[in-house]
Amino acid sequence: MILTGGPGVGKTFTTHTIVSLWKAMGKSIAMAAPTGHAAQRLGEMTGLEAKTIHRLLEFDPRTRGFKCDSENPLPHTAIIADEASMLDLFLAYSLVKAVLAGALLLLVGDIDQLPSVGPGQILADLINSGRVPVVRLTQVFRQAQTSAIITAAHQINRGIYPTIEPISHISHFKLKFK
Repeated sequence: MILTGGPGVGKTFTTHTIVSLWKAMGKSIAMAAPTGHAAQRLGEMTGLEAKTIHRLLEFDPRTRGFKCDSENPLPHTAIIADEASMLDLFLAYSLVKAVLAGALLLLVGDIDQLPSVGPGQILADLINSGRVPVVRLTQVFRQAQTSAIITAAHQINRGIYPTIEPISHISHFKLKFK
């Protein structure tokens, strides 16, 4: 399944809720993201260990491949991959190939953010395929929902030219050098 939406719509809250439900169901949960920073944020948000996808799949630099694959699948019954807009073809294929038959895979991301460095627009292509269940969050809930950045991002995504207002008027600067 895919969970998507713009900034401030509740992807983090929803992911946290899903993890809580999976824990209550006794699922063995793995969490990963394409980058170390994203994995760290995911772990802090859920209270569970989160790894980079490369670390989860046990990247082997000698073979330039992963130890976890269809022959040696991940031993988890539920997997979350956050920041899925950054997945390229190779990494997405490697992740899906390593998912245990019958396990749950949740891809979380915003197709309007950080595309993959490598080839492919996996998250956007999966959403547009109509072959994967998608939940698209649209209501802004974040406290800063009136923030100019969030408002502009949502206007742009709806095809509306954003209203841009000056934040402040700076009359002068004083630079101090030591």
